[in-house]
Amino acid sequence: LRIHPNCFEALSNFGNALCQIERYTDAIAAHHRAIRESSRSGSAYNNLAVTYMCTGEIEEAIKTYNVALSLDTSCSQVLSNLGNAYVAVGKMKDAKRCYKDAIKNNNCVISRSSLADVLSEINEFDDAIFQYGQAISLAPDYVEAQCNYGKLVLERLKYSDVVLLDDLEKIEEKLRVITLERPDNSAAQINFGICLYHKGFIDFAKEKFQAAKVLNPYDS
Repeated sequence: LRIHPNCFEALSNFGNALCQIERYTDAIAAHHRAIRESSRSGSAYNNLAVTYMCTGEIEEAIKTYNVALSLDTSCSQVLSNLGNAYVAVGKMKDAKRCYKDAIKNNNCVISRSSLADVLSEINEFDDAIFQYGQAISLAPDYVEAQCNYGKLVLERLKYSDVVLLDDLEKIEEKLRVITLERPDNSAAQINFGICLYHKGFIDFAKEKFQAAKVLNPYDS
């Protein structure tokens, strides 16, 4: 920046670096300078919005993400970030729309899992289970999705008088494959155990829970 003080890329990188070390006021100033150099850059507004999120200025972040989106309507990263901002202010339906649009443009595991989180919050449990399953299919080692998937399946089975056998068969088959491919994934072992337990295979379920305990005592 000393050599090229108006370089857009350098200003953007500088702003991101300042944000990482929590110099948010300076980061915001740098991103505003970057925007002055390239006012049609969606990434510049996205970077600014990310910094606003870090400072807790959620509504300002939402406005800024929407500007970024108006400049690049198909950017999955902006859509996912905007979804996160809507979640932060409790606008779950808006968040749901953003994550779905993000997935259309880029079938990303984070967007799938985030959508599942929102669906769970608004009591669309079957769709949430499906989205967690899709996230796990994309990234079998994504522990957060694994854990949330297992918890949601367990809750659904606990409070439902009728459990569709087809649902359990599909879940069991998915988890069986995951545990075979990733035997060191403790969350997958727990989830498989939950499924087996609710199908009445108590001894097999215990084996899975024990395997999970060996892998990670804190998960069990």
